[in-house]
Amino acid sequence: MEFPIKIKAGKLTFDNRPAFDRFLLTLKGKAYLTVKKQRKQRSNPQNRYMWGCVYKLVSDHTGYTTEEIHDLFKRKFLAYEKKGRWFAKSTSSLTTVEFET
Repeated sequence: MEFPIKIKAGKLTFDNRPAFDRFLLTLKGKAYLTVKKQRKQRSNPQNRYMWGCVYKLVSDHTGYTTEEIHDLFKRKFLAYEKKGRWFAKSTSSLTTVEFET
């Protein structure tokens, strides 16, 4: 479950504290909470520009499909290694700044 919070003067404030409290009552045994800074995911206009302009231009020039260009770009710019294997991050997991970069 996710509960939006704000931190003011080092203290948590909840948008819906009663729902959070009800959720805590459902937990049995040990549980943990994760607090993460909110990130703005890449925008739909950014994604449309990438697919409609960038990938399309490269596709027209190279003869590869836009899906193939997308895969090649992911491998080129979003690849990482973990335990001897290579993976590529999904563009939908990027922030607006990461996607722009």
